[in-house]
Amino acid sequence: MREEITLRYKSEKNPRFRERLHCLLLKDQGYTNAQVCEILLVCHTTVTTWLNLYETGGLEALCSLVTGGSDGFLTDEQIASLKSELDKHVFQTSKQVCHWVREEFGVAYSERGMRALLQRLGYSKQKAHLVPAQADEAKQESFLKGV
Repeated sequence: MREEITLRYKSEKNPRFRERLHCLLLKDQGYTNAQVCEILLVCHTTVTTWLNLYETGGLEALCSLVTGGSDGFLTDEQIASLKSELDKHVFQTSKQVCHWVREEFGVAYSERGMRALLQRLGYSKQKAHLVPAQADEAKQESFLKGV
């Protein structure tokens, strides 16, 4: 097993993974966790995490990064309904969208979370502009005449 780790260490291009593999090699040579921490300049919990990763998932678990967010709170049908509502109704703030989602689906979103969801769905913030009302010409005439 040491040969496999050594080969992987020598061929690994990602410095994060090389450091983890180096940790395994040091442990195999008999170093304590505290000594490995000093050599690699990492904290004790980091070394423990790496060793646990290796024990539970092997080299593949040790040399992979788990990234990505959590699953969304809304189902695909709920997202389709939200998109439909956004297309036909103009919300002034993400807080209003949060309120609508809470009332409609019973799912609570923070304003920041809702802004992120809306951005992922392709919606952008639109600044509200005042639209002048169409004036009644008869009322304008009477106003100008002083009536």
